[in-house]
Amino acid sequence: MTRKRELFAFGAPSATASRRQALLASAVGLLLLAGGAAASDKKYAPGVTDAEIVMGQTMPYSGPVSFASANGVGDMAFLKMLNEQGGINGRKLKLISLDDGYVPPKALEQTRKLVEQDNVAFIYSSLGTGPISATAKYLTDRKVPHLLFNAGTDKFYSSEFPTLVPYFPRYAFQAEVLTRWILKEKPDAKIVCLYQNDDFGRNFVDGLKRVLGAKAGNVIKEVSFEVRDPSVDSQVISLAETKADIIMVASVPARPVSQAIRKAADLGWKPVFLLMPVTNSVETVLRAGGLENAVGAISAAWMKDPSDPGLQNDPDVKAWNAWMDKYIPGADKRNNSYHFPYLKGWMLKNILERAGNDLSRENLLKVANTMPKMSLPLLLDGITIEGTPELRTMRIIRFNGTTWVPISDPITATQ
Repeated sequence: MTRKRELFAFGAPSATASRRQALLASAVGLLLLAGGAAASDKKYAPGVTDAEIVMGQTMPYSGPVSFASANGVGDMAFLKMLNEQGGINGRKLKLISLDDGYVPPKALEQTRKLVEQDNVAFIYSSLGTGPISATAKYLTDRKVPHLLFNAGTDKFYSSEFPTLVPYFPRYAFQAEVLTRWILKEKPDAKIVCLYQNDDFGRNFVDGLKRVLGAKAGNVIKEVSFEVRDPSVDSQVISLAETKADIIMVASVPARPVSQAIRKAADLGWKPVFLLMPVTNSVETVLRAGGLENAVGAISAAWMKDPSDPGLQNDPDVKAWNAWMDKYIPGADKRNNSYHFPYLKGWMLKNILERAGNDLSRENLLKVANTMPKMSLPLLLDGITIEGTPELRTMRIIRFNGTTWVPISDPITATQ
């Protein structure tokens, strides 16, 4: 037996052995080919390895909009949760989040650092009309994706900036939905506008008048303010002189909205307040202006409000509260800037999972712009996304002195 083994091992092979060796060689060849194919299937952007995906963003951790930096804190917390669950396709997620102070030139400087020094794969959900305006061309020229960016200015949604992928409902859509309520419920109302003096504010005013169409003349006065203005009292006094029926307040910071609500009440002026979804928080906006002064205010929503006492047994809200308690303990849950990271975090997870091993910038953009139809945690019933992640459906809500109450079915914007 020993001799036969030696012969089999070292002597001339038998016919059976030859066939076995041929099969073995064939199998090895197939394995090598398969391994080569698998390796060639891996396409990585800068910042991507077999173990990690590095992304970057800028946030207003300082400055007049620092309350919104909760978006960045929430983004980090959501990625921490995903990493504890094993990451995405075996890769851990790393987010480099830098302060831009809501100053456009600083946002560009920090974004350049993220791309050219930190070598991030893509920018993830930087925030603000001004900062994104400053970085959009830079990122487009270098074909760097900006996934799920946090602004709704119309120009970011055009073919001019193909590497920008939205999730936030564009301001024109929000303005359209709110204006459709006016046309249905108060078609002859006199309207005034208090707006932030940048693309954010102007988009809402322009959208309002565009949808009003032949009734655009119902907008009888428009007054702007600067983000860094300490008060909007003088603007509200000017608008109150018109005795208008509706005032649209287009603001990112909460303070001007609260000031406008309180000042109007002080003047004895009781218009219907039309508020933007980003600044309609009961606890951080309306309470500061006086809840009683905000009764009857109108806004739009696409997400459940986890601070609503009536929703505390809702499964999505319970899951969000558990996430907050574990990953951002002690945070002010009334700040609605913590809602958005949770919602869009699920979108990012879906994009990266479907991208698989092709994490090239080109494929990330392709996958992000071909989302399957889906609902997501915290979305209101009846609201879904499909195609791009951009949210296009909202419901009209009215403030009753305690909470926001839906007063319409889901409305899909058409503009």
